[in-house]
Amino acid sequence: MGLAVSGAARPSVGGLNTRDVAEAAVRVADAALSLSDSQLFRSGKEGVHAGSDADLSMTRCRVQESKGAGCTFAEGASGSVLDSEFSGGSADGILLETGEAVTAKGCTVRDNHGSGIRQLRPSKAIEVLELISSGNLANDEYGTAACAGATPPAAPVGAGSTRPASGTDPLAVLQGLVGLAARRIRPRNCRTRRWAGAR
Repeated sequence: MGLAVSGAARPSVGGLNTRDVAEAAVRVADAALSLSDSQLFRSGKEGVHAGSDADLSMTRCRVQESKGAGCTFAEGASGSVLDSEFSGGSADGILLETGEAVTAKGCTVRDNHGSGIRQLRPSKAIEVLELISSGNLANDEYGTAACAGATPPAAPVGAGSTRPASGTDPLAVLQGLVGLAARRIRPRNCRTRRWAGAR
């Protein structure tokens, strides 16, 4: 069974060990939690989920093989993650959905099936420092790289895209030049053939 903290509680928990919890191993909402020196293995969802109005402090924790993100700061959550490791998860190592103050420092995020750390919205209140990231299947997205997915990728040619206006399409300009050159050359070739035939 995992740990759930709510109702304005403010506990400090150290040495927590969980394995094969069906939901998130640790869930915090409308409360504050200080979690340290803990190991959360193979959670059915996130390793740690900080929900709305949660204040989460994680120090020297290890989250491995979670089915969701290793640690999620949902909208409205804040806190810090220090000297902790998130590895082998089925999603992102650390997922920041919030725009509130969050500091991730000295963390290792490796071999996750998503990003090592992913920040969904730009926020000057979020700091990522001394991150060690390796072996993740997607690039990290935080700081200036955050919200890169908000801009849709360019549509491939032929998939609903339109050509530039006439005169600005490089291919059309090139074709026009080639056609112009051909029109200039053809009359001279024709006159030459007629003159040779006359002889």
